[in-house]
Amino acid sequence: MQEDRIPAARIALLATALIFLGHFAAYTYITPYLEDRAHFGSSAVTLVLLGYGVAGLAGNFAAGAIIGSSLRAVYITAAILVAATAVLLNTLTGAAPGVVVLVMLWGAAFGAVPLALQTWILRAPPDAPESGMALLVSVCQIALAAGSLIGGMAVDGYGAPAAFALGGTLALLSAATQIFPRMSRV
Repeated sequence: MQEDRIPAARIALLATALIFLGHFAAYTYITPYLEDRAHFGSSAVTLVLLGYGVAGLAGNFAAGAIIGSSLRAVYITAAILVAATAVLLNTLTGAAPGVVVLVMLWGAAFGAVPLALQTWILRAPPDAPESGMALLVSVCQIALAAGSLIGGMAVDGYGAPAAFALGGTLALLSAATQIFPRMSRV
């Protein structure tokens, strides 16, 4: 049984690294996107980001209500929605209602991610939950910082759309970690 749980923990940590890299490669640059590409003023940016946070809270509660029936489905859905919203935002310039909807959807999707990852890592090595959680937090923090860095490099070299495309690609790769169901066991 233990042999099956260690690969699941590794896959969970890989998924964590990829989703946090992707999310923060793009989300770190959401304000410049909202100002420059969506043409929102500072008050509108504040309201959109507040909406993102409220949607994130709602996404967390929604995930909590259904995660017991299918952790895998919750995680795949959340990661794909993070990827899709980041990429789709690149297609909208000045379309305020569409931008707001996508940012809120992004918030709801990413709100489900931490709960799914915590559940996943707690199920993976049930005899060592503290170790699993410590690793999860460490991977989250490292990937958060690294994602912001690589997003910044993409913005500096190619502009904000590149950071959003990179973020979406990494989030999609995180969802793809679920193609190994025997290894991930969520």
